[in-house]
Amino acid sequence: MKITFDITGTVTVAETHAGLPGLVVKAHDKDGRYDDLLGSAITGEGGRFAIVSEAKDFRDFFDRKPGIYLQISGYSGMPPTHLCNERT
Repeated sequence: MKITFDITGTVTVAETHAGLPGLVVKAHDKDGRYDDLLGSAITGEGGRFAIVSEAKDFRDFFDRKPGIYLQISGYSGMPPTHLCNERT
């Protein structure tokens, strides 16, 4: 049986809450030495994205809970890379 995880969200401008299409969103699992890339997506209309990852993508999945963080890049109005781990 394949176990999958859905990571979904919306990237918005903080001040206006307008969605930002065309950004690259990468989901990572923070590990002690090397972080695992769980998947990536490009934001669509309204800034929405969805990343599906399998349990096998977590290096130490059964040892602990994954420490997921997002890396967002590709928009001319933002710094080249923005890291976030906040849930709103």
